[in-house]
Order: sequence, then structure tokens, then C-alpha cells
Amino acid sequence: MNRIGHISENEILAFQQASMSLEEKEEFLEHICSCDFCSEILANSMEDYIIPAPRDMKANILKTVNRPDIKIKTKTKEYSKQVQLWLYGLKVGMATIGALLLLIFTMNYSNGRDLTSHHDEIQYERQEREDSKSFTSQLRENMDSISSTILDFSNSIINREVFNHEKKEK
Repeated sequence: MNRIGHISENEILAFQQASMSLEEKEEFLEHICSCDFCSEILANSMEDYIIPAPRDMKANILKTVNRPDIKIKTKTKEYSKQVQLWLYGLKVGMATIGALLLLIFTMNYSNGRDLTSHHDEIQYERQEREDSKSFTSQLRENMDSISSTILDFSNSIINREVFNHEKKEK
């Protein structure tokens, strides 16, 4: 490598043929970056090797970008989001149906009579009155108890968070 002066034609030829060692290539490129004269010489020597772009290159690129299969990919992403939303809705619906079925089975089980235990006459009459309640009123009572339990639970969480937030502010 010619450290004192500019690059030589032999060095340019070695660079173009990729016959330089890694260290020589680093020194060569560092010199090219720092010396405008040598970078111009290298650029002029590479003009012979540069292949001009085809005249219709821009039109081909635009044609490729407007291809229908590319538009299909964007529509596929759009449909994918819609499918994910649909699946989420399906999961929520199934969870709701499962919760309602669980509520109905729990209500039927809790209202069933235990024949092995001894009930006195008052308890039996009360059970008869509960059995005679309509399905909707039983469902409403169970939903009210579940709602109040959820409300109490969420209030305890909120109160705890407010307490922790006030504690942090102090």
C-alpha cells in the first residue's frame, strides 16, 4: 500500500479483483474516504464496470408495486385482524354460555332436596316455596348474589389500589 502518496493503478486493480488482504483493503478504503483525489480516481476507474439501469426500470418497479398479489397480502392482513376479532368474540361468547350453564346447573343442584338428611316440617315447607318460584326469579336471585360478590371483590381491589396510591404519594 502506498502510505505516503495516492493510490496506484495496481492497488485499484487489486481492489476490483478482490485480491487484497483484509488489512490492505481497510487501509485502501480509509484512504479513499479521506482523499477526494483518490476517491475520484477510483470512481472513474469503476465507471467502465458500472452497468446502466434499463430505461423501463422505473415503470417495472411501479408495475411490480401495483401487482394484485401484493394487494392481496395487505387484504390478508386486514382479514387476519378481522378473524382475530371474530375468534375473540367467539371465545367471549363461549365463556358466557359456559358461565350461564354453570349457573343453571348450580341453581338446580342447590335447590334439590337432600333425602338422606332429616328436615323438619318448616324447612320442608320453605323448600316447597323455593321450588315453586319461577325459573326467572331463581335465576335473578342467583345473578344478584353473583353480582354482589363480584362488586364486593372489585371494590376491595379498588380500595386497596387507592390505599397503595395514597401511601406512595406520602
